[in-house]
Amino acid sequence: MGKRDKLIAGVASLFAFVVYSLTACRTLYTGDSGEINTAAYSLGVPHPPGYPLWTIIAKFFSFLPLSDFSFRLNIMAGFFSAASVFMLYLFLMKLIVSLHENETESLHAARLASVSASLLFAFSLTFWGQAVQAKGGIYTINSLFIITLFYLALDGGRR
Repeated sequence: MGKRDKLIAGVASLFAFVVYSLTACRTLYTGDSGEINTAAYSLGVPHPPGYPLWTIIAKFFSFLPLSDFSFRLNIMAGFFSAASVFMLYLFLMKLIVSLHENETESLHAARLASVSASLLFAFSLTFWGQAVQAKGGIYTINSLFIITLFYLALDGGRR
């Protein structure tokens, strides 16, 4: 895996982030969004389990010079979703290459399969729905962590 794969992953995640930004909720969403936004604003603790890492990162995102406070946190969910798409592409490429390392299969097919799967994941109904609202940011940051751990575990953390 080289620079070309990172470029492809970057383009796919940038495309996803642009779509998420254009379709993000412009204000508070239903459900726990008000509680989550209040916790990020005041660095408080929402209902258990509290999401402390998300709350701290959300406070940093709240300083972006964009629209209103709620929209900034909704954009944060899109950011972590796009980062998940980036890591998913890299994970799938590493997985496909490791499974077919003794074959003379072209990297083109592996890249096509990886980018297709990553974009299908990005625009699946459930994931997209979480990428456009602040409450979904809690789930999208976790998806980023899980995919990154799978990526690192694939070869025992070696590069």
